[in-house]
Amino acid sequence: MRQFPKILVLVLLISLIGSTLLFLHSTSDYQNVGTLLHSQTNVLSHELQDEPTAKIEEGYIVHTSHCQIPDVDLWHPSILQYVRNNSPSLACSRIATKPPLTYTEDEMLYINKTNSPFYNGSLLFCEYVEIFRPPNNDFKFDLGHKRVVFTENVLVKKEFIKVYCYSTNNTLMYQNLHAFTPTKPLLRHMKDNLSLRHKRRGYLEQLNVLMVGLDSVSRLNFHRQFPKTLKILRSNLKAYEMYGYNKVRDNTFINLTPMFLGKYVEETDWNETNNEPFDKYKFAWKRFADAGYHTLFAEDAPSIAIWNFEKEGFHHPPADYYLRPFSLAMASTSSMWTNYKHCFGGRLETDITLEYVYNFIKSRQRAPHFAFTFLTRPTYDSVNQNTDQSHAQFLESMIRCEFCTNIIKLSLDCWRTQSSFTSVITVLDGETSYPLTSANLKKDFLPCLYLSLIGSLESILRLHKT
Repeated sequence: MRQFPKILVLVLLISLIGSTLLFLHSTSDYQNVGTLLHSQTNVLSHELQDEPTAKIEEGYIVHTSHCQIPDVDLWHPSILQYVRNNSPSLACSRIATKPPLTYTEDEMLYINKTNSPFYNGSLLFCEYVEIFRPPNNDFKFDLGHKRVVFTENVLVKKEFIKVYCYSTNNTLMYQNLHAFTPTKPLLRHMKDNLSLRHKRRGYLEQLNVLMVGLDSVSRLNFHRQFPKTLKILRSNLKAYEMYGYNKVRDNTFINLTPMFLGKYVEETDWNETNNEPFDKYKFAWKRFADAGYHTLFAEDAPSIAIWNFEKEGFHHPPADYYLRPFSLAMASTSSMWTNYKHCFGGRLETDITLEYVYNFIKSRQRAPHFAFTFLTRPTYDSVNQNTDQSHAQFLESMIRCEFCTNIIKLSLDCWRTQSSFTSVITVLDGETSYPLTSANLKKDFLPCLYLSLIGSLESILRLHKT
């Protein structure tokens, strides 16, 4: 039996056996993992043929001798005063009064001249400058000095750019920021060599990995506020919901560090006193990179990013494609934000981030790739605010994508706990662990995780059994 790539086993175990990952990840001996994965994969294959919401025992979502989690009524009368059913997804169409003058597709930057009447004056020309990350700094961005002037559609080989357009009287009439995922020849050559070396060890096929996370959404509230996304996960992608999935404790940093590092924060050298950067730690994306994978790491809301909020972040980009410099540039362009800083230039920040991820996956095609994106701003402060439409459209695009195959998708759709609600303690008994606040709110205790396979499930399972 041919073993899976070690790093792929690592990600599968995140959802297949939960916290056991904390111990497997931190060891160097993976000899027994293949056998464990084989048995877990057989279980997964069987479960995916059944109804995804099948309960182990009536009244519970998990019921073992050591763990009992009750099946809570999402719409219990005691919470109806706090939650809204069918809350509309965040949108920008009613806020943005001017359609964009520039847009992108693959590596092309286009001018939509038909929209110029919405701006003051007649369009004369546009120009762009590169947005880049200064050395050893995770909190600043720089703009290049070279300005590329264009009056027609233009091919862009930079990752991030800022566009300025001027009217016939040389007055600035429009500006915008755009992100690309261009092929990097030197990086591609290095990755091809690593991937070839990996295959020579017997790993004839490498599965791609996509991880999408939502901050401040509990499992219960994901069911309430993301019905379209949930339906696609269940019906189209046959996603497997990890009912017993749990967290370390409150705080995104505390939970995601063990997931990607295999150690609790307290087991590392890092603490608030030394506050050193995180470059020296062997996060999972580094292991993927060592196996020849192209890697991506993208977050929104850079001021409260996971490894940056009150921390030093990374002195060197943690992934091959790192959105943070672009996000910082967006944050600094205050005039383009609307709808309580959810929309930038007439587009949801969530859509901009997810498009960056989608373009990365689409442009990699047959090159193995790992992508992790974590979205915070829309759901951080409100239990009734969601981006359901954005995530549903993203999943639909992935399903339609000709090149988006052989992907294991982990939807970490509920990482940090969110202020939730109930005035009756017994309603969420077993789901909560926090006292009532003055607003009579509680915090949902359980996060949630969905595992789905984009591509042929049978071929993926057959690959392991070969």
